[in-house]
Amino acid sequence: MREISWRRIRSWTCLACGKCCTKFKVVLSPYEYAKIFELMPEAVVVDVKPYLRRIGGRCIFLDDY
Repeated sequence: MREISWRRIRSWTCLACGKCCTKFKVVLSPYEYAKIFELMPEAVVVDVKPYLRRIGGRCIFLDDY
């Protein structure tokens, strides 16, 4: 699974569409990692870089609507 190349994106906000997290690993910045790990440590996976955990092929924060 490929990572999203954040170097090409100046600003980004999750719209909960599922397009990113179902096709790519969502890499966390050090700030995002620290903030999310503090609130919900089970939401992150560290494998050289910190990523958002995926459950059923989707981001842990993506709700079913």
